[in-house]
Amino acid sequence: MRWAHCPDEAEVAFTVADAYQRRGLAALMMGELLEHAAAAGIVRLTFEMLGENRGAIALVRSLGATVRSSNGVAVATLAVAPPAGRLAA
Repeated sequence: MRWAHCPDEAEVAFTVADAYQRRGLAALMMGELLEHAAAAGIVRLTFEMLGENRGAIALVRSLGATVRSSNGVAVATLAVAPPAGRLAA
């Protein structure tokens, strides 16, 4: 979901059903999401996760996100790289 006040930023939310966790699906979805976000001009993604969700936190950190935690909620911010081949102005 893009933020109305900052259209080049978006909040992300998705769930991997318990039966499909630990199979790499979240990493695959994140890869696709990052490609689509970059192509759409998104420069930053924000995620809210339960502070106890170590797998999700590890995944976003492995992608370079900064994570802060407060009151049992972890909030991650991830810069989106421009699409490959796009020249910087």
